[in-house]
Amino acid sequence: MAGLISRIFGSAGASSADETGAPKSMHVKEVNIYPIKSCKGMPATAAACGGTGLPYDRQWMVVTADTGKFLTQRQLPKLCLVAPMLTPEVLLDNLQPGASLTVTAPGMPELRVPLTDPTTPVPGSSIRSVNVWEWSGPAADEGDEAAAWFSKFLDKEVRLVR
Repeated sequence: MAGLISRIFGSAGASSADETGAPKSMHVKEVNIYPIKSCKGMPATAAACGGTGLPYDRQWMVVTADTGKFLTQRQLPKLCLVAPMLTPEVLLDNLQPGASLTVTAPGMPELRVPLTDPTTPVPGSSIRSVNVWEWSGPAADEGDEAAAWFSKFLDKEVRLVR
């Protein structure tokens, strides 16, 4: 295992080794998270790490408005220009009132998506059925403002869900 870790991360990340040669501690030099699946990533200089990984990583996705099928850069290459951003405080699990996911793209005004409980729909929106590869299930629709923003930028009727 130590050999595999060294091949992946290099020996510079290990501060010392135990008697088996396994690193006692490692330091991650850089990591990105992708709040919106298939969109641009953002650096996470510091973040809490829970049982399912880093907070807000791939929690949102863009889906077709009619069928709820998720979309990738293969279908919509412009998704690579969509830049989501979260504050460092949010990534450290310090959610403040009024916190939001900020989304930017060339030629578009800034979009702010309130950070709410993902099991509670945004006022005026709903829970919708979505499909990711072979999985189908419920997702919280992020509302008409987010849908209009993404639809205009992508030139396709879509919804942002979480």
